[in-house]
Amino acid sequence: TTLYLHDKANIVVYGSLQAQGIIDRPVTIRGDRTDNMFDNLPYDNLPSQWGSLYLKRQSHGNSFEYANIRGMSDGIWIESQADFANCRIKNSDGNLVTAVDAQTRFENCELSNAAGSVLDIIGGESEVVHCTLANYNFASAITQEALRLSNRDTLNNVTIPLQRCEFVNTIIWGRKFCPDIRLDYHRPEQGDSIFSYRFDHCLIHADGTDDEQFVSTLWNIDPGFLLIDDKNYAYDFHLTDESAAIGAGSEETTTIHRLDIDGKLRQSPPTIGCYE
Repeated sequence: TTLYLHDKANIVVYGSLQAQGIIDRPVTIRGDRTDNMFDNLPYDNLPSQWGSLYLKRQSHGNSFEYANIRGMSDGIWIESQADFANCRIKNSDGNLVTAVDAQTRFENCELSNAAGSVLDIIGGESEVVHCTLANYNFASAITQEALRLSNRDTLNNVTIPLQRCEFVNTIIWGRKFCPDIRLDYHRPEQGDSIFSYRFDHCLIHADGTDDEQFVSTLWNIDPGFLLIDDKNYAYDFHLTDESAAIGAGSEETTTIHRLDIDGKLRQSPPTIGCYE
């Protein structure tokens, strides 16, 4: 199924939304303009072609598998629960994905190109496995790090414990910020708030050293994306044969996540990111 959304149209979910595609026939959610801004720039490759996808607090059972979602004004907002598997989500004029006190899981997903963060997690529980977070947004200035973790909802002025946030075999890379991770901890007026996170076998655009929260990290090593062509607005986040991410992932994931987003069998040890 393909959904074409007009300028400022939103999808607002109070019940359950299930987008179930297959590898060669994904569900697509995009803007309704099928012409080009320039000869080499279709409107389909631009943000702000439609509004946002809101998964409201009342919603439940939200799942996306082999779904391509692109061209939003303010990305996907998750206030409840959502699972994403083998999805490509790209091009937002705000954050790409924002999860507020939500339970989310991302597996084999590419999250790319936003004016804000490509993933902004505020409290709740999240698991991100074999994903590629890449921000080379060209439509407007990038204003935030590719990934932000926080325990503070500034819109509602409340503290939300970050109960658990785990990243495994994931690339986090952008072209503007270094570090491209923001750990935004806010101490409440009384006591402490839970702020639990862990990165395991990840490639991160930052300088750092490993500790209990960062395990077997590739620090500030360019992942070697296949194509970054700003002149022609073309981006391909597959990896070159020389990428340091190849064979650098944790082997523990290969029994569960045997195939990458393209359906390619993972090696052992696997490549970091959504593309083997």
